[in-house]
Amino acid sequence: MAGGRPYAMSRAEVSINEFNAFCRASGKCAAKSVSDPDLGNAPISNIPLSQAQAYARWLSDVTGFSYRLPTDAEWLNAASAAGRFKQAGQQLRATLGWWW
Repeated sequence: MAGGRPYAMSRAEVSINEFNAFCRASGKCAAKSVSDPDLGNAPISNIPLSQAQAYARWLSDVTGFSYRLPTDAEWLNAASAAGRFKQAGQQLRATLGWWW
């Protein structure tokens, strides 16, 4: 964002499997069942904002990095980037492991 602070955003949505890991670990929600194991890689959908925020807090606690939902302005900026982005460094990818 012009003149704004740098931020990072995942290139993919949170999967059902990732969200289910949060549900099992935190007990704050019921894991979503899927009929086919491959469907667990699909993006999670139709969850309340409060659960999305709780997931971001949990992910922060688990990884030691700070996660939050993007603001409307950040989302719009990222959506209009048309491939103009900087890739995270190798060290960050190695640290995040399966979260990346």
